[in-house]
Amino acid sequence: MSVLAPEAVARLLPDEPRWVEVRGMLLTGMGRPVGAVATSPVTFVALHAGDDQAAVVGRPPHELIQNAAASATELLAVPENADWVTAALPSWQLESATIHVASSLDLIRAVPPGVVRELTIPELSGLPIQYAQLRDDLLVEARSGTPVFAAFAGEQPVAFCYAGSVTERWWDLSVDTLEPYRRQGYAAQCVAHVAQYMAAQGRMPVWGASKSNTASARLAAKLGFTPVDAIVVFWPAEESWDAA
Repeated sequence: MSVLAPEAVARLLPDEPRWVEVRGMLLTGMGRPVGAVATSPVTFVALHAGDDQAAVVGRPPHELIQNAAASATELLAVPENADWVTAALPSWQLESATIHVASSLDLIRAVPPGVVRELTIPELSGLPIQYAQLRDDLLVEARSGTPVFAAFAGEQPVAFCYAGSVTERWWDLSVDTLEPYRRQGYAAQCVAHVAQYMAAQGRMPVWGASKSNTASARLAAKLGFTPVDAIVVFWPAEESWDAA
C-alpha cells in the first residue's frame, strides 16, 4: 500500500489532458493510489472511492492491476502501457478513446444560446424512468457536489453536462442527451454554457470520445476541439461498456 498521500501522488504527474481523470480523482480525495513509487516514470494504480473505476499509471506489478480489476468495471491506461495491462487482464475487452482539447472557446461561444441552468437533486430524481441509468449517474455527481447543468426543451431537461474530473487547468467534459432530442443542438448549448462557466475558473475542457462513438467526435470537432492524445479503456469481457 502506498504511503504517499493522494494529492502528493497527483503532483507526480504533469497537469496534461491525458491525466485529467487520474489526477482529478486524487486531488479531490475521491481516489487512492496503491503501490505508488515516486520514480521516473511514476508507477501506481489509482482506485476510485467507489471501487468501480481504476487507472494504471506506468507499469505496476500485474498483481496490483488484477486486485483492482476484482472490483472495477472500468480501467484506464495510456496507450504505451496498454500491452502491460492486457498481459495482466487477458480476458478483458479494450477500446481506444481519443482525447480532444479546444485551443480557444471561440466556436463554443458562437453556439446559439438556449435555456441552460444547473439542476437540483429533486429535478434530477424526476427524470423519466426509461433513463434510470443516466438519472442515477447524474445523481451520484450532484450528491458529491458536482454542478450538473441541463439544456431545456420547453419545461423538459433534455441534455446534461458536467465536469467529471477537475485539475488545476483542465476539466473532463461529460455530456449526454435524451434520445428523442439528439442532433438538435441541445448538447452543444449545454457544453457551451458549462465551458464558459469553467473558463471563468481558469480551466479548459477535455473531451474524450471512444473510437466507436463517432457522434461524440463529430460534435467535438464542430465545437472546435482537436485530437491531441488518447487513452485506452478496459472492461470485463462479461460486461458492456457505455462508450463516451
